Amino acid sequence: MAIIPYFLIQYVRKETKKYKLIKNFDLSNVNSVIIPPVLQQKYDAVDFSKIQPLFRNIVKRFVRIIEEKIPKDFLTNFYNNINETNISFYPMIKASERYYSHNNQIKLSMFYLTRSLNHELLHLASRSIRGKEGDNNYSVNSGFHHANYYSDIGRGINEGYTVCLDRKYFSKFHMETRTYNLLATIAKLTETIVGEKKDGITLF
Repeated sequence: MAIIPYFLIQYVRKETKKYKLIKNFDLSNVNSVIIPPVLQQKYDAVDFSKIQPLFRNIVKRFVRIIEEKIPKDFLTNFYNNINETNISFYPMIKASERYYSHNNQIKLSMFYLTRSLNHELLHLASRSIRGKEGDNNYSVNSGFHHANYYSDIGRGINEGYTVCLDRKYFSKFHMETRTYNLLATIAKLTETIVGEKKDGITLF
């Protein structure tokens, strides 16, 4: 374990002992609440013919593992998004990748195809949109990341927890990335609070 994460863990453990969880939580005590939109299930399976042949085998393996590990009730977003996504490479040599949640597109680097596609598919699996672009109530949710015209919150913890899930389910298929390593450590500690088997995935 790296020195910085070790001291971070010790610091977090020490600081969290100062706080107590509120058992009788009352919504009247908060100013606003972010509620994900009600999901409409448009698909209940993946149509692999819509996936470009170059990426199809990786996506098939991703789907098989996700369906084995995660209850189907939690996969509505994934089925909706995977059947309408567009996966492609950046037009130039670029050592980066990104999931564009506003238009459901994945852009990949040719250097790390398997690793980057698994990571971006995890982002895609939790993406949902409220309202229409241009409206005041328009917002995009992906995992713990929530963005609208007024705020952009949760990006760091979302990347960290996505790395945790990638390592948990797909690490044997590619070399482990050190990207977002510190954020992954924080997310893993957070997971011990909310619960790993059920609550963490549900909230994500």
